[in-house]
This record gives sequence, C-alpha cells and structure tokens, in this order.
Amino acid sequence: MRIKIALLTFCVACLLNWQAQAGIITNGDFQTCNFDHWQKDTDSWGDPGATGDFSIINNAGECQAEISVDYLNGATVFDANTLFTALDLSTSGDEFSLSFDWSFTSFDLNDDLSDFFFVSLNDGNGNLFDENGNHGFLISPSSTTGAGSFSKTLAPSFNNQSNWFLDFTVQAGFNPESYSSALTIDNVTLTAVTTQVPEPSTLAILLFALIALSLKHSRFAKKGA
Repeated sequence: MRIKIALLTFCVACLLNWQAQAGIITNGDFQTCNFDHWQKDTDSWGDPGATGDFSIINNAGECQAEISVDYLNGATVFDANTLFTALDLSTSGDEFSLSFDWSFTSFDLNDDLSDFFFVSLNDGNGNLFDENGNHGFLISPSSTTGAGSFSKTLAPSFNNQSNWFLDFTVQAGFNPESYSSALTIDNVTLTAVTTQVPEPSTLAILLFALIALSLKHSRFAKKGA
C-alpha cells in the first residue's frame, strides 16, 4: 500500500510541476515517408513534380527529406530548391523552441561560386529572418559539407504571429562542378513551452482523491483484520 501511495504522490507532483509543451509542426520527422504538410518550390515556380529536386530517403522505414541540385539525379533546378512548412505560432506558451537535424553533401569546390544551403524563417513575403526576428538566417549560407543539429528559442516577437514559414533552401552554384549537392533534414520540431507552474488540473485532483480512497481502504482493512 505504501508503494502505491508513494507512486500516486509522485505522479501528482509531476503534474503540478510539468512544463506544458506541444509539438506544432506536422510530419517534421517525415515518418509518413512523404511530403505531407510540406511544400516544394523550384526557381519560384512551385512544385516541380516528380523530379530529382526533392526526395524521401527511406532507410527501413526511417525516413528523411532530401533537397537536391544534383542534375545527375534528375534535378531540374537552375537557381534554387526550397522545402518549406507553415509555422503555427498561435499556441499559448511563454516561448517557442525550434530544432532540426541537417546534413549537407557536395562535390563542388567550396568557393563563392559553389552550391550552398541556408535555413531561414520566411514572413510569407519572401523576407528572411533569424530566430531573433532580425533580417538574416537561422543557418547562414554555407557551401561547407557536414552535419549538425540546430536548436534555438525564438524571440517573443514571434508569439501569436501568422503567415510564417520555415525554409530549407539549396542554391545551385555556377562552377562546372556545380551539379551534385544535397541537403538532408529530419526531426523538425517547433515546441510551445509554458514555464509557469499551472494550477492543479482535474487529473491531479482525481489522483488526490485516489490517494484518499486508498488510505480509507487501508483503515477498513485493518479494522476487519
């Protein structure tokens, strides 16, 4: 009985100190193994259709998205390919946390005319911003190959804003070698975090009631012994 009461008490304590969180990017992990809830654009002409510009990498059911300017793999891009998704910034919370994993591969020369990638917040009018609400990028343009994880808190100025998008872009270069570069992304999450301790919820009150009933049951059991 003591173990049961202790477990219930622990659950109540967790509920009363829980930081409310909600994932608000749909299919950010691409586990549907398709581009549901994402949009594709090639050279500002929209979705190019069934080409090599955008693809899903399926590794035994573990899927990732790939944006390519690889002409040998059927890409049709001349300027840039962008994969983007709408952001829901209306969810109640003290702040928004944005994170994703990325990997960039290229066979270009890594100079000013090479293929490069960048990541940004888009205000819906083509203006690009960083996590602080300044004109710029979440990840600045880079032609350097590598991989990493991005995780930043968005400025409070983004709260309750509408028509914002998260853009992943690969820009084609102008070297003779500029024909084979790709950006892979996965685990894209936007989380609204409430850091204030919430009022006791209905479930917490129910757990308190269960504890009381357990104590009462214990007393009756002792009397009947």
